[in-house]
Amino acid sequence: MFIKNITYLVSMEHIFSLPSVTSRINATVAQPSFLKRAFDIVFASLVLLFLLSWLVPLIALIIKIDSRGPVFFKQLRT
Repeated sequence: MFIKNITYLVSMEHIFSLPSVTSRINATVAQPSFLKRAFDIVFASLVLLFLLSWLVPLIALIIKIDSRGPVFFKQLRT
């Protein structure tokens, strides 16, 4: 995964008292660092862990209160 950042630099100069516009393209390629990727994975895992630790039992309880059947439906295959 590469991120390309292209910057256009435009400047105005005077050459022999005549205005001249010059442009230059600066292309930089930034690679995502290992630490940022590791932080993203750990942070997302912790959010999912803390969110799902109370959300899944709550949904299971609501399903159990709402219907007479089991929380997880299972069906025999023939």
